[in-house]
Amino acid sequence: MGLHNPATGRTDAFNIAFSHHQKILVVDGRIGFVGGLDVAHGRWDDGNFDVVCDPTLHVINDHYNNCLSKYRSMTEDETKLTLDKPDTSPDAAGRVRPGFAQAYVPGMAIALDQMKAQWDAGAALAELQDYADKLGVPDALEREGLRKIAEWIIPGMEEGMAVKRTVARTFLAIQTTLEEIGKEYADVIAASNRAADEAIKLNPVQAAAAAGRAVAGFSAIQAKKFGSWLDQQKNDIRAAALRPFQTAEKAAGYLLDPRSLRADIEGRLSEIEAKIDKAKKDWESLVQWINTPVDRTQRLLDSGRQPRMPWQDVHAQIAGPAVFDICSNFMHRWNAMVWQNQRGDRTVGSLLRKGLNTGLRKTNEWLDTALPEQTTLARGMELTPLSDQWLQSMGGMQAVFGDLTVPGTAGKVSVQIVRSSGTALHALEKKGCRELGLNLDDASCLQPYWEREQPMHSILDAMVNCIASASAYIYLETQFLISDCGWSDTDPGSVAETAVKGGERRDATDAEKAKLGHVGRGVGMSGPVGRADIVQDVVERRQGVKSAASNPLVAALAARIRRAILARQGFHVYITLPVHPEGSLADGAVVKQQYWVQQTLLRGDDSLIRRICRSLIARDKDIREASVEEADLQAEVKAGRWKEYLSVMNLRSYGVLAETRRSDHLPPHTIGSEHGPSLYVVTEQCYVHSKLLIVDDAVAIIGSANCNDRSLLGTGDTEIAAVIVDGEAKRMDLGNGVQVITRTFARELRLKLWRKFLGQEIQKLPEKENKPYSAVEAAQTYLPWFNKNVPTLTVDRPASAETWRSIRNLADSNSAAYERVFTNVPRDSFPRYDSVLHGFPAEGLSDKGHVKRILYAQPADLQPEFMLEPSVVSNYVTGAVGRHDVRKATDFLRDTAFGDYGVQGFWVTMPLLWGSSMDDPAAMMPNEIIAALPVERSRSIEFGYSNGGIPGESGEQA
Repeated sequence: MGLHNPATGRTDAFNIAFSHHQKILVVDGRIGFVGGLDVAHGRWDDGNFDVVCDPTLHVINDHYNNCLSKYRSMTEDETKLTLDKPDTSPDAAGRVRPGFAQAYVPGMAIALDQMKAQWDAGAALAELQDYADKLGVPDALEREGLRKIAEWIIPGMEEGMAVKRTVARTFLAIQTTLEEIGKEYADVIAASNRAADEAIKLNPVQAAAAAGRAVAGFSAIQAKKFGSWLDQQKNDIRAAALRPFQTAEKAAGYLLDPRSLRADIEGRLSEIEAKIDKAKKDWESLVQWINTPVDRTQRLLDSGRQPRMPWQDVHAQIAGPAVFDICSNFMHRWNAMVWQNQRGDRTVGSLLRKGLNTGLRKTNEWLDTALPEQTTLARGMELTPLSDQWLQSMGGMQAVFGDLTVPGTAGKVSVQIVRSSGTALHALEKKGCRELGLNLDDASCLQPYWEREQPMHSILDAMVNCIASASAYIYLETQFLISDCGWSDTDPGSVAETAVKGGERRDATDAEKAKLGHVGRGVGMSGPVGRADIVQDVVERRQGVKSAASNPLVAALAARIRRAILARQGFHVYITLPVHPEGSLADGAVVKQQYWVQQTLLRGDDSLIRRICRSLIARDKDIREASVEEADLQAEVKAGRWKEYLSVMNLRSYGVLAETRRSDHLPPHTIGSEHGPSLYVVTEQCYVHSKLLIVDDAVAIIGSANCNDRSLLGTGDTEIAAVIVDGEAKRMDLGNGVQVITRTFARELRLKLWRKFLGQEIQKLPEKENKPYSAVEAAQTYLPWFNKNVPTLTVDRPASAETWRSIRNLADSNSAAYERVFTNVPRDSFPRYDSVLHGFPAEGLSDKGHVKRILYAQPADLQPEFMLEPSVVSNYVTGAVGRHDVRKATDFLRDTAFGDYGVQGFWVTMPLLWGSSMDDPAAMMPNEIIAALPVERSRSIEFGYSNGGIPGESGEQA
């Protein structure tokens, strides 16, 4: 059973944007798994963080990197791997071994296939409109207001929203038009009937029935018959409206001039017919769109040109009484969904079905159709409720879960399960469990969470409590960190102005001012929609933008650091994040999230770093933090004393690719590739997908919740986590002179993770050591890249200055090495987010003057000193791709001939100033939905915010 989206209890237009985000597995009620790991392609990885695809391991879709465009189709050998094969083992008993999943097709093809399936089945228009709603189309105000403005300014919106908007817009237009027809037609019928009543008091029943058909029939007519039905409606309306009048013309004693009344009716009928023609035109456009072929090429990455994205995640296996809470969380939700789907055949559903079938019979009678009556409004009748009766059939509560009143026997560890979930979901779970008969009494005497009538945010509560109680250090490893940061550092202006300028901090050009004028006039002409808050938020000029998040995580971290500053005591917060969210930097959702992560950490008025600096200034000057002046604050940020309390890192790796399919690729080709396989030195971030908090080596929180509002407030995604405290304890000094109680599980987990990131857990795997990962001998000389003689850092005392300085120095050194070799590594000197892409081959300029980059082609050029030959570029078109000096680059990165130690491990310093010359580059995208799916893109990428005139590292030159 698949669930569309959670019942969050929100009343805004963005409820559809949220998801059931828990990643849980329960086996027999005794073993549970909780954490950040999705069961999905590309997630398996080891401590080597290889960026080079091993074709024996990363098969088909498991060569994963969502930041790059997929280009190639499946090979014949890969196609064979997708075929099911008989199991030939002795005890097979006729089993079949399933093949690998086929390569993905573009998302639009999948959505359109589903739409066509309903269409070909003769689905009613109401069902199609319901499907469009489930695609995530917001309400009418959003659709008619923001959409009109967004079409002016959001690059790529047409492609990304094509399925959703085309269907929903057409349905809305047709439905609105027919509703207008119904209203106006009623006026015409009234006028016509008045004339007839003057003469012979004609009975208007037939006319009224025709008027009702114009709207009521809309939701019952089969989709494929709709065009011809509209033509018939036009004829019926004219006939029904004029028939009473024709009778009145012949009636004796008519007092008024019938010709004037007829002219009035004819005029109104012309207006109605024009609207019917418009509805038919909209319908025909939809029919044409549905039947237009879409790209359904199965796309994969090229292991000879494109790196895979290494994956970092944390998941926990749990045994004992806590598994009951994980399982009951699932059972409650299962019953909620079973009840919600099956209730269509209960009392309310049966009454509704009777009314619907009455309408269907009338429609069949009026329009001579044969629409089948509905036998059920329920779904999922084959699903089994998880009731007390079901539990008894499994042997009872104690047989399934054990004795919940005594500690488990798996170990001396205390585990608390915490969640994020909304009030509407709680109401469904309460109703489902009561209706289906599930009690699940755990003998705790606690009031059920669904009786509290408030969102559950116990994950956030646990994190804030642990942070506040920290004595020595905090370690946070998370995919997102977006928290309340006050106001952004955006320049004064409107959201529309920021979007028109592509997020750039500069005066608007004349052309951009003209576009803003069009937007303003459009809002002025849009009536009530233009006066609505959702539109005014876009066009109103403001001094900044309020934080996209309201959760207090940053405030909690800053408050704990403030206590250490005032006490002049050692304390450190370590944070490991992705360098940017997964996906293309041409995707508005990616850059919007990146923008708010950086606002949270540095750029926002109440960012974590600025809060730390305020505390330092206030302590030194013996003043209140509210009295700290902006000039002093900016100087303190630059001085960098905050680094004594905070380190923010990413993970990165590199490797060597060998081109294997030159003949399959379109130009431009690499210089000299016709004489043998080209070699490329590539790098990629190791994507941090974990959701982990460790405090004082004493407590670990492992779960599915990211550090943002949608995961933590209980009004968005549903989440689950485990708070783990080991009973095996030891008192020790973690480096700041304070004796703390550490616990074995949390300490060993942190040490294992940090050693992994320091490169101390790298394994020389036998299956990889004697062969090149890319299956080309030319690359074997350069692999593996890592150096086992990495100096061992002291990481057992995380609160000590020695530890955080050593880690920071290593991360800084690694960052400098990567920036020295690669052009596509984010860095503080890049004022724009798309600056990382200027080394990729170019395909000219778009009509808007944007450079089009080919992200599926050869990897980006290295820095000039590491190129044997530079790329040949003329008028923004790459004619030939340059050759990498692989030996020199890898020697530098491995330090076989250059610096101290070369790249050590995987930690690098996060470039917090990257993109700092830009305001929100996706300003028109509402902050509530900054987690969109990646969009499959065409051969080249046009960057909507790449129209600056800054060369080199400063951005695209166009």
